[in-house]
Amino acid sequence: MTFRWGDTATSGSDGLSRSSWWGTRVSRNQEKPADQTEPGLLLKFDPGTGKPSALATDTLNGKHVGLFFAAEWCIYCKGFLPFLLKVYRILQPKKIFEVVYVPCDRDPETFQRFASSMPWPTLPLENYGYLIKKYGINVLPTVVVVAPDDTIIHKNAVGMMRAPGGEENFETFLRRWKPTNGDGTSSNDRFFRLFK
Repeated sequence: MTFRWGDTATSGSDGLSRSSWWGTRVSRNQEKPADQTEPGLLLKFDPGTGKPSALATDTLNGKHVGLFFAAEWCIYCKGFLPFLLKVYRILQPKKIFEVVYVPCDRDPETFQRFASSMPWPTLPLENYGYLIKKYGINVLPTVVVVAPDDTIIHKNAVGMMRAPGGEENFETFLRRWKPTNGDGTSSNDRFFRLFK
């Protein structure tokens, strides 16, 4: 059987399509929710207790943000996680990069288990089909890199991070970025622009 990029092997009841051959295909047919005025929420799970706590959304201001689209059921996402952790542990103390997990998990238990294994913030478990469409996500895992001025500077940095020397190459990539507006930071509510 030949697999073409647009082919889908199976489709789940959650609206996500899956391929049994390479990566995990993602459906982008979910519309954005009508309520756009609800304040944003970031969570951080305690790895010991598994309990979430709310984080201030301004923790994203002035940083490059990696939007990590993944799911616990996706074997490729689990395989990529150690690479992203390595990059994160090098760049996070330098305060130039933050990751936000955009969950595509099927249920609260698997979401909590997977999110608890990550040291970065996560969005709550919801249907993020509208974000999948907004950012053009076709496969899991995907890391969309957004500059401090909200410019998308990489549509999927997974390959760069997985490559030999990925953490150094990724840091060099981030440091080469030049702002497209003034000081290179966005104003007002960045969380709203990224996730609504």
